[in-house]
Amino acid sequence: MSDADKTRSQLLQELAEARRQIAELKAASAPAPNDNAERYRIVSELTADRAYAIAVDPTGTLAPAWVSDIFTSITGYSIDEILAQQDWSTLIHSDDLPGMSAHYAALCAGRPDAREFRVIAKSGETRWVRNHARPVWDEDQSRVVLIYGATQDITEYKRAEEALRENKRQYALAVNAGKVGVWNWNLATGEMYLDPILKAMLGYRDDEIRNYMNEWGRLVHPDDINMMIEETRAHIAGEKPEYECEHRMMHKDGSIRWFMTRGTALRDKDGNAYTIAGTDTDITERKRAEEALRESEARYRAVIEDQTEFICRFKSDGTLTFVNRAYCDYHSKSCEEIIGSTFIPVIPDEDYQNARRSIAALTPQNPVGTFELRVILTGGETRWQRWTVRAIYDPSGAFVEFQSVGRDITERKRAEEALARRTRALAALRETALDFGAELELPSLLRRVMTHAVDLFDADRGGAIYLYEPGEDVLRLTESSHMSKGYTGTTLRPGEGVAGRVFQTRQPFAVNDYSVWEGRAAIYAGAPPASVLGIPLSWQERVFGVLDLYADPLKRTFGPDDLWLAEMFAALPALAIRNARLFEEVRRQREQLRTLTVQLSEAEESERRRLAAALHDLVGQSLTVLGINLKIIETQVTGTTPKEVHAYLGDSMGLVKQITENVREVMVDLRPPVLDDYGLMVALHWYGDRIATRAGITVDVAGEEPVPPLPGPINDVLFRIAQEALTNVTKHAQATQVKIALISDDATIRLGIEDNGVGFDLRHRTEIDERPHWGVITMIERAETIGGRCRIESQPGQGTRVTVEVAR
Repeated sequence: MSDADKTRSQLLQELAEARRQIAELKAASAPAPNDNAERYRIVSELTADRAYAIAVDPTGTLAPAWVSDIFTSITGYSIDEILAQQDWSTLIHSDDLPGMSAHYAALCAGRPDAREFRVIAKSGETRWVRNHARPVWDEDQSRVVLIYGATQDITEYKRAEEALRENKRQYALAVNAGKVGVWNWNLATGEMYLDPILKAMLGYRDDEIRNYMNEWGRLVHPDDINMMIEETRAHIAGEKPEYECEHRMMHKDGSIRWFMTRGTALRDKDGNAYTIAGTDTDITERKRAEEALRESEARYRAVIEDQTEFICRFKSDGTLTFVNRAYCDYHSKSCEEIIGSTFIPVIPDEDYQNARRSIAALTPQNPVGTFELRVILTGGETRWQRWTVRAIYDPSGAFVEFQSVGRDITERKRAEEALARRTRALAALRETALDFGAELELPSLLRRVMTHAVDLFDADRGGAIYLYEPGEDVLRLTESSHMSKGYTGTTLRPGEGVAGRVFQTRQPFAVNDYSVWEGRAAIYAGAPPASVLGIPLSWQERVFGVLDLYADPLKRTFGPDDLWLAEMFAALPALAIRNARLFEEVRRQREQLRTLTVQLSEAEESERRRLAAALHDLVGQSLTVLGINLKIIETQVTGTTPKEVHAYLGDSMGLVKQITENVREVMVDLRPPVLDDYGLMVALHWYGDRIATRAGITVDVAGEEPVPPLPGPINDVLFRIAQEALTNVTKHAQATQVKIALISDDATIRLGIEDNGVGFDLRHRTEIDERPHWGVITMIERAETIGGRCRIESQPGQGTRVTVEVAR
């Protein structure tokens, strides 16, 4: 902009800035007081600034040393009068004294400082100055001995600044008086917020018009209703990005007022409009003058509405009749080069055709169109622009020219594209996480990880997964895509290659060309050029491995967005791998436990049989012989034998009988013969009757012996589970009735034991609970030894049900 085009305020501001810079340069180059003071004085006298020096004595007292001659023009005091001042504060406006005290305190402390303040001239006039000063230390650098400064008169600048503030205030008042009212229309309910100012424009009080669309709509001129309905429909349907309509309204006094209505629909995630908010502006005066001033008004509006944007006017053949400075600067051309030409920047054909269709669709009834396009600037950079084009017609409806306002929306477009990419990436991550969570087999999981990663990061050359093996302290290539199978099993040390580096740093890392990267692993030294992205498979500060992804560097390089996505992605496969390994370990341990449980169960039954046989063969036979001997002795006792002997003999025979019965009970508990001799159903009936007799409860047993008979191990386990369940009932359930049912078909054997006892809460059962705990575990483990499943159901006050299902 030339000086002739600048406002007085701009010139004053530039002058003040130039003086400030000169003062700072002087202050920054202030010479030492002992050898350059006179030189500084001479230089200062030759400048337009008011320079001065103040001596600082050891007590901190300030005394004027000298001032430049031109300094007197600010204050009106002569040099001698200024130097004779005992207290310079008398020259400072009282409101600025605290700031000046802080100013000189900083200088005396050895810190350069700058302030703006007011001085009182000899005439009484108040003037604004900007003071720049810096301290000078003594030779020992122990204290400040002198202060050099330069003062600029900025009074005119301050006055211009105040005028600018007043202009802004006046502008705000003008806007407030601009007869603009706001409204908000709820499309679902028909309710409509109407600014009281808007109602007042038509002569109504706020309470005279209800806030509903039908109330407001009845004031629209009948000839404009259909047009407004069509404009509203088009905007709600998304055919027009903005709702804009000029129409007439009926004033309360019967007169007609013209309004410009603008609105924008708010839409839900599906793009459906649910409310429209906008403004109504009374344009009656403009419409009254429009016939005589249409062309000048159109040009005036085109210039003032968006004067900081790109503004141009052009004819139907593309000849430009006007462009503003912003338009020229954007395209690095002068206005003279553009005006009168058909200058069109390089535009991709798709965007160019879209712009042409938008402009061709303009009519007197629909004169405004908006479109977005890309332009390729002189340096080759591609930028996005948004243009609003208005077709201007004369009163007869004949086309005159187009006026257009545009703005650069590149940053917005880039932000939208970045947001869209990240939104898509997050959605893909969610699906990936769900897919990983569904797989617990490690080999299958690794294949899924590789497939998802290649797709997610668009890695056209595949990738590799290295899992860390702590015992060997190596990363082993376990799964790959698009790689030779010969590389499977390849190991890298931590720090070696991209994978080794990522393992050590725990951070994603990208290399644009691995073939020339100095950190590449020796085993891949002959690999072709490739972009490589390394992702740590880490969770909770632990790295389980590294995922490397490869791409053709001519088509794809990995950038900041990929590193961000890699950080988001890293924990998903790591957690899944951890879970898969834990699952594998648990399954292995469960298999071991199941094997041990089977062995334990078999050993238990074997030991029971052995003990029962031992009791029968050893103890039982001995007791039988003892009983026989006592019988023989009893026959040998005569009437002369003392009564005590008869009593001891009777007690001994009774004791032998009792011991024999107890041994039989123990033998039956260890291994009921009925189970081996007659099968499971008979054994359940026998044991149920036994429990009923002992505990005083009712035990009902239902079912039939399976046909064909069950294998011995299954019979044993089902009987022991029933035995354990009945033991729990007698100890804990406080039940009065137990039902046992054995049901079998061609595929399944099902045993159920149900009581009507107090029950318990399985969710809050603990090891120290009095409810059954180890018994429950024992039943479950026994069922698993025969490939069955034990399910226990119980609720407080509702009894307990144990169900065992075993495949035949």
